[in-house]
Amino acid sequence: LDELVEVRGNNIRALQDDGTGRLWVGTDGAGLKRFDPTRGRFQSHDVVLRDALERAGRPGPQQLQVFGLRREGNLLWVASSAGAFRIAESGSMLQAERLPLEDALPDLVDEPFLRTVTIDSAGRRWFGTQRHGLIVAEGEGAGLRVRRYRHDPDDPHSLGNGMVLVSEVDQQGRLWVGTLDGLGLYRPVSDDWLVLRHDRADPTSLPSSVIRSIHSAADGSLWIGTHGGMARLDRLDPEGGSARFTRYGATEAWPDPTVYGITSDRGGRLWISGNRGLAVFDRTTNRVLGFGPEDGLQSYEFNGNALTRLDSGDLAFGGVRGFNLFDGDAVQPSGFLPPVVLTRWSRSGASQDWPNAEAELVLPAP
Repeated sequence: LDELVEVRGNNIRALQDDGTGRLWVGTDGAGLKRFDPTRGRFQSHDVVLRDALERAGRPGPQQLQVFGLRREGNLLWVASSAGAFRIAESGSMLQAERLPLEDALPDLVDEPFLRTVTIDSAGRRWFGTQRHGLIVAEGEGAGLRVRRYRHDPDDPHSLGNGMVLVSEVDQQGRLWVGTLDGLGLYRPVSDDWLVLRHDRADPTSLPSSVIRSIHSAADGSLWIGTHGGMARLDRLDPEGGSARFTRYGATEAWPDPTVYGITSDRGGRLWISGNRGLAVFDRTTNRVLGFGPEDGLQSYEFNGNALTRLDSGDLAFGGVRGFNLFDGDAVQPSGFLPPVVLTRWSRSGASQDWPNAEAELVLPAP
């Protein structure tokens, strides 16, 4: 049992900077924690979530899974296996409130599992569910208003799939949602979705329809991580329903195409997580450097959308055996050119004598 708890505690599903240099950590079964890098210590905050559940009259799960975290000022929004929470911090005190989403959506009563949370420019909270689509919540308390967008196989402009894996607002304020089957762009005028999928016959389509990461870079470019590689959005016609992407697949330094997370360091390079560790992609040179456990990573395997860039610029990526926190800009390709030194030579398997130090060594052609 102790080993099982340890594994669950090390399986990191969500990361979020708290604005003071500390790191909120969501786990797959061990609840919510906060890490202080200066002290190297963790503090568990399950109690505030379970107190909020008790006040709401909801049973608390034996193992609390936290899959989504998002900071909004001094508030922290939490997407979990027990539903949605808002945590407010005042000094050293934390106060959590559970959002009663199931009051408007009764089918969530028995399955309140939420995977993602995103805040748009209007302050609306978008929660991605395990299989019931996307929920948008506006207002507070008695003024809480809740709507949902679901997948309808008969409606091509509905959400691509009921399982939402990632959501993000880009530099232009557009809401993007990644699902188990397609990338969705919300169109507020028509209140529907443009859904983009992989097309085997179209090399400018997404490399896969399973969308695991969405990254809006500072220069306005949009990067999509999928189970078939990474893609950059090159052209978009939201009303015409079309888009063009440039694909980036596996390389010698990055042998597995699965991309679980994408973010940028301060220099604009892309850091990518997947099933084969981490990689850094220099967009100016198209050079890729890969890193594995031998370089200090928690494991080869990372988790989908478990990443954050702290206010300091440091990067954090979560995986199945913990998380890595580092300064991405400090990781640079080595410029060291080792000298070539001959220590011995042989001919036909027999060692040969060295000439004296001043003489020229001439090796016969094979």
